[in-house]
Amino acid sequence: MPGVVLGYVLAGNPLFDVRALGWALFGLLFHAWGFLQNNIFDYQYDKKDPSKAHHPLVKGEITLGRALALDVILLLGMIFYMMLISGGNPFSHALLALAIMFGTLYNYYCKKTTVSPLYITACFTTLVFIPYVAYTLTITPVMWLLAAFTSVLMLFQISVSGYIKEIAVGSEVNLLRRWGSRLDGDHLKLSLQADVYALVLTALKGLLIAFIAVTAGTAAWAFIGALVATVGFFYFSGFLISEGPFYRPRRVRQMSLAEVLSYFALVFAVEGVVGWLGVAALIVLPMAWFMGMNKVMWLTVVTPRV
Repeated sequence: MPGVVLGYVLAGNPLFDVRALGWALFGLLFHAWGFLQNNIFDYQYDKKDPSKAHHPLVKGEITLGRALALDVILLLGMIFYMMLISGGNPFSHALLALAIMFGTLYNYYCKKTTVSPLYITACFTTLVFIPYVAYTLTITPVMWLLAAFTSVLMLFQISVSGYIKEIAVGSEVNLLRRWGSRLDGDHLKLSLQADVYALVLTALKGLLIAFIAVTAGTAAWAFIGALVATVGFFYFSGFLISEGPFYRPRRVRQMSLAEVLSYFALVFAVEGVVGWLGVAALIVLPMAWFMGMNKVMWLTVVTPRV
């Protein structure tokens, strides 16, 4: 959702207007559709995973048929709503079709092939362009950098954080395990290939934050904020990808904190575009939503039970 709003703002639109809220709602609808579809496709795997026992489908709180019907309704509603707010722009419609296609490919293949992180990366990277091309086809350097950051963020989140989180689940395809990483008793052992891959993606996130801040003309105070948040996600990412005792809830907590701080770093980095009030809004409002939904869905605050 924040990435969609940033795509709208980087197209030259004001952050504080009704249309920005409209695009935020589109982002939420897209996420709701994709999240539910993922649970439907993963149902047979989640039934065998004790960490997923709280999922509504696994608990039997909703039948598979009703979940599928609801997901189709969400998909059709999201498409119709996006066509309304985009003003009939054909470029946005084409990108939405691509995002839906890549999202569906990921949800279907995420437990079956190690290339599936590329599908979800393409999905979310395409997503940030949808509101942007609704208003302009002149893509600025900041927009390209936002797209690059989104790609690296998603690759790290799925093919590093996600695969570490699920490394104990032997029935699922796992890139890090294929590279030789494993659990040795209750200790995580990472292969050299996995270590290098994770470190390269972490470093790329930091470099892209710096490039975005410089390109956007970010003020000194916001640059410092981006630097502090970057150091924070380096810190928690370091714990996440370190060898040692594997306690899944702790790794999920480290994953969540690294992800949140990555987002904070991005918001501070675009201060030159959104202003100080925009930085405050893009931190407070999405975090309030994130923590509120965690409370409703998982009875947690910062760490979702995923």
